[in-house]
Amino acid sequence: MIDSLSYSGEVWLPINVSKPMTPGQLTGNYALTWNMVHAKYKSGKSMSQRMHMVFHFDNNDKVDRVTQYLDRVPVMAAQ
Repeated sequence: MIDSLSYSGEVWLPINVSKPMTPGQLTGNYALTWNMVHAKYKSGKSMSQRMHMVFHFDNNDKVDRVTQYLDRVPVMAAQ
């Protein structure tokens, strides 16, 4: 479905959560990123938009959860 995918203009922010603010939120280390995502689809259409991702790290410094926030409307229009 996707022919190519790239990111640009990345900004990273590391944080540590010691006290959860909402039920289900994990404590520990996180890395937040904001960037532009550029996708070219096999249909010949393309899409670019800003995206936000949240990475959570387990006790072994391995990523164990990723949450991605983006607008699905441009994605659906490009498919």
